[in-house]
Amino acid sequence: MASRPEPITAGTPMRTRTVPADGVSTRRPWRKAAGRSAPAAARASPPTALARAAARAEDPVSQAAWPATTACHSAKPMTARSGRRATNSTDACPDCERLDGIARYAQKTHGVGNVLIADWDVHHGNGTQDIFYRDPSVFFFSSHQWPLYPGTGRADETGEGPGAGSTMNFPFPAGSGRREILGAVENHLLPAAARFQPDLVLISAGFDSRAGDPLGSFTLTDEDFADLTRAVMSIQGGRLVSVLEGGYNLEGLASAAAAHTAVLLDG
Repeated sequence: MASRPEPITAGTPMRTRTVPADGVSTRRPWRKAAGRSAPAAARASPPTALARAAARAEDPVSQAAWPATTACHSAKPMTARSGRRATNSTDACPDCERLDGIARYAQKTHGVGNVLIADWDVHHGNGTQDIFYRDPSVFFFSSHQWPLYPGTGRADETGEGPGAGSTMNFPFPAGSGRREILGAVENHLLPAAARFQPDLVLISAGFDSRAGDPLGSFTLTDEDFADLTRAVMSIQGGRLVSVLEGGYNLEGLASAAAAHTAVLLDG
């Protein structure tokens, strides 16, 4: 098994920490934490370990990437048997690490304040949205195909109560691509991020919005994903964790993820 990169310490230049993908499909030790408390699950989770690295005040990591299976941004934050609203990622989706788990771990354990989540998966991240819909400390941005599963993410879904204005949805029709999605990021997300001033930025990196994906009808190219990555990385003050979401054309997924990661490495 490949070893992890050496620890990043104070004084190290900004760079990306990437957890190697060996064992992702068969060795998932964080699954064993599903029955434990939320802190135990977080300690056992490689993605949350990345959040911990990116959140540490003494650690100047600016980007981290997790090349794993889907982060389940569309999983509903409700347990099946009890019907109660989930309070952590283990409740919501015991088989997957959720971006909400990374955000909460960084906030509760490392004193991170505002967290911004940018989701460019072709499907709306309704699970992520629901969990943070009333939370003013988490800003959620989603560009997604409409109409398409799960059928949520209207432009008028902008948060409620204390979280009013902290959700930003851009539903686009089939055939949309660089002009619409990169335009939404540059013209709407970046100004909102400047006002929000996040301490941590999470990318819900779905590559099923790439041209040729069998489950979506967007037209983004590898270069478009590179430019989207550069745009989100330009958000001031926010250290960044990228978590893989969808992508069902394996060749397209590989090339888009490579373009995305190359920009992270250059950052």
